[in-house]
Amino acid sequence: MKILVYSRNPLNAVEKTRIKGIVTQSHCPNESLKNTFKRFSFMQGDQVIYFDDITVQNRHEAIVTEIEE
Repeated sequence: MKILVYSRNPLNAVEKTRIKGIVTQSHCPNESLKNTFKRFSFMQGDQVIYFDDITVQNRHEAIVTEIEE
């Protein structure tokens, strides 16, 4: 499965690795992402993450990053 991250700015390699680790290993990934990234906005389901104040309504403006699990 892929993790989709919507953001205004590109993710660097360290951020991608941290996101992948949190999503695959955390019992509460939403809380872990919130505590790890200031850019984090919210999680939709188990595989869709929003950063940089991107919402469902404006995600067409976002950069989409796919992270393989």
